[in-house]
Amino acid sequence: MTKEDLINIKKHGRWRITLQDAYSKFFFILFPLGIVVVGAFAALSGFKNNVVSLKICSIIILMTGFFLTFFVGKKLYQNQIFQRFQIHGLTQDKIEITLKRAGFNNIKYYSVGYYTATTNMSGFSWGEEVTIIFDDDYILVNSRPNGNTFSFFQPFTIFKDRHNIKKITDGLT
Repeated sequence: MTKEDLINIKKHGRWRITLQDAYSKFFFILFPLGIVVVGAFAALSGFKNNVVSLKICSIIILMTGFFLTFFVGKKLYQNQIFQRFQIHGLTQDKIEITLKRAGFNNIKYYSVGYYTATTNMSGFSWGEEVTIIFDDDYILVNSRPNGNTFSFFQPFTIFKDRHNIKKITDGLT
């Protein structure tokens, strides 16, 4: 991350969207949108030909597609934004001690003014990279897939992201 990226994140509270994000992360939302399209065509055919079983099936497919689209969209949005917390008396040492106590791995401080740490693998996650940017009495925290080969195929980590961020904020307060 460059100094310009850091200033942009502090100003807007989110990562910049790059071309790599578009084809490696946002491409994943096409699958649930495809389910919605299939459900819409099935519904159109069911209502046009008055086939009750096709109507019911299409409604189930549409609901599943909309749910998956919402769920994946929320995860992709959560990967982009930083949550801002006000914490008084914040120091670099306090952040580093908190990250170690919370069980994060590969804790690194970068001279432009931010920390990164990674989480362990779990049943639904190949690991997350937590980024902490501090600005006076505020910290900005983001948890996103750590960038390995399969990291864009893990949309089921919303609760783990929240848990990681909660561990950090609880340790700093």
